Amino acid sequence: MKLLVRFLIAFALTYSILFSAFAQVDKYPYVEIALGSVQYAVSGDESKANLVYKDLSSGMSIPLFSTIRTGPDGYVEISLAPNKVIKIYEFSTVSLAKFQTDSSVELKVGKLKAKVRKVGTLDEFKVRTETGIAAVRGTEFGVIYNTGQASIMQVFVKEGVVSLTDPTGRTVDINAGYSSSISRYLNITEIEEPKPISPEEFEKYFADKTQTQAPQEQPQKVEEKKEPVPPSPNQAPSPQPSIPSEKQEEPATPKFNFGWGISSENIDGIVWNKIVLSPIFYLGKFGVGLYIVSYWDGKNNIYDTTKWYNAKEYDFGFHQDGFDIGDFGSDLLLKILFLSYGSKGDRVFIRLGNIPDMTLGHGFIFDRYSNMLGFPAIRKVGLQFDLDFGVYGFETVFSDLSRTRLFGMRHYVRPLYGTSVLGNLGFGVSGAIDLEPFILSNQAFESNPSVFFVGADIDFPVFDIYVLSLTIFADVAKAGIYINNTNENPYLSSVMATKGYQNGFNLLDGYGLSAGIKGTIIGAFPWKIEYRRTEGNFIPSYFDALYDAKKSEKLVSLLTLTPPPFNGILGGLGVKVEGIAEGNIEYEQLWPQDSDFSGYSINRLIGRFKVDKQIIKTFVGVPVYGKLTYQRNNIPSISDFFSNALKDSTATLDIAYSVSEDLDISIAYKRFFISSTEYQDSVSIQLRSSIFGELGF
Repeated sequence: MKLLVRFLIAFALTYSILFSAFAQVDKYPYVEIALGSVQYAVSGDESKANLVYKDLSSGMSIPLFSTIRTGPDGYVEISLAPNKVIKIYEFSTVSLAKFQTDSSVELKVGKLKAKVRKVGTLDEFKVRTETGIAAVRGTEFGVIYNTGQASIMQVFVKEGVVSLTDPTGRTVDINAGYSSSISRYLNITEIEEPKPISPEEFEKYFADKTQTQAPQEQPQKVEEKKEPVPPSPNQAPSPQPSIPSEKQEEPATPKFNFGWGISSENIDGIVWNKIVLSPIFYLGKFGVGLYIVSYWDGKNNIYDTTKWYNAKEYDFGFHQDGFDIGDFGSDLLLKILFLSYGSKGDRVFIRLGNIPDMTLGHGFIFDRYSNMLGFPAIRKVGLQFDLDFGVYGFETVFSDLSRTRLFGMRHYVRPLYGTSVLGNLGFGVSGAIDLEPFILSNQAFESNPSVFFVGADIDFPVFDIYVLSLTIFADVAKAGIYINNTNENPYLSSVMATKGYQNGFNLLDGYGLSAGIKGTIIGAFPWKIEYRRTEGNFIPSYFDALYDAKKSEKLVSLLTLTPPPFNGILGGLGVKVEGIAEGNIEYEQLWPQDSDFSGYSINRLIGRFKVDKQIIKTFVGVPVYGKLTYQRNNIPSISDFFSNALKDSTATLDIAYSVSEDLDISIAYKRFFISSTEYQDSVSIQLRSSIFGELGF
């Protein structure tokens, strides 16, 4: 079994690295070519004037809900999907806001060329303006749109057929080698009958740009409306007018905080002085944090590390009998609080070290597991590694790389990626295993048994607009155990024999099923409603935030109990307002289907809240800020919860007071578990300073 597990781990890591190195990253929409002044902004409400524009460059991916603008020398080619490419010329503004919902882009001003390859009878593409809509199924055409007191939309077709429709519903079909237009003045709209154009005329307006090409001639001139938007294509090249309310994106600003604290700790009857140094550095998506701690008794020289309580962490593999490379690596990893790139949900996400939240998929198997339950008494170096190639992706979690016992992976595919409507429909498979799920009196029984879960899921983002997003999802999963030798675990051998479990793989009776919807409201209020059902030997969200403390109890329950089917609801609601506050509360309640078990239920309460110092200072006048995390499982009653809220729970509370803009004092409370029945409440005080950047949690 050990050899098999090591092979699987090596295969998974090698496969992930090789695939990421050699696969072509599918990141639609993305920029193929960008020349000159090209920028984009993301906003859920395009009527707002304070859009934050960022520069676009070749190879970049673009959020679907974006607006692209070009300056006097701007030109950009964007792949919207494998079969759809648009080319945007100088002095133009194009919105991608509706591409995901109805496969259309909006030309607000300027000109673009589209090349669409037909892949199905329902695969349609549209270019919208306020004056009309050009709809196609496989063609190459160009659109020029000028606005003012009068507006005109001109469509030139090189290949295929384009259907041009005005606001009143009148439509003309434009064949290859023809052009048409819609003109609008006040309330009068006219649609022109198609007229022939030569290939040379088409190329004159829509030639592909190179760095040496001059600006192209524009065909018609209309009166311009004096508005603070980029000038129309028929104006002479001139500096692009600035919009006072817009903020230009600045380069990534480094952030460097340095925290340190002095306290004392009683270990085995001896009081040790404790010093903690914790520098944290961020630059763009990259982040690194160190955790350097020392314990000394105050009697010996503090610089003599051999007298420290944790002296072995600082020998870095140099022993009297030689150098141990494994110990060197372990000591080095223990100084790393975290190394990270990106965040969960990005196309590339990596985090090494302390990880407070490990989730696979929708969390039906692996749900917010934390390898920090015993921190700082117990140090683990975990790994999260996610890659999303568009068509395919995976998520991986490792609890502790120095002792790989708990790990999991989810692979998913989007077979219709790049098409409209169903492009983000995904199917996934997941698996997770703990090689040491039973620990008693500090004795672990590796693979006797091991517990594992396998599952499949479906995920369908229906729409994502500013006011509301909606995703439909469902999961099914099953539990099992692997036994190397039933006789090597004297505590569970009789249980496993009674149940008829044999050496090798054993799938347990029962299963888990879930289905639900989730999304956000106006981009600030995430929500989730989920139905869950369990039958037989199955526990949903098995690997959760309390798992390391409750793993032995969970395994015994999973193997010995024969509960009736349970049905229930999991619901969650949150808020996230940048720079003010964010929080989320989630509650799960499952009831037994059998009335004989009416007094028994499964429940779980999870809460996470963070408040920025500016809001408290504004309303109270005190520069205080903080964050709180909490989870408790199987609460007997409401009265029990309020009488002892911390019972069988994990909780952290951080409160900071700003002495100045670059200095604060923080107080941290944490309940961490040493075993399933033994825990400690710790309180620490830390002085934190900001070398550059802003302090915060």
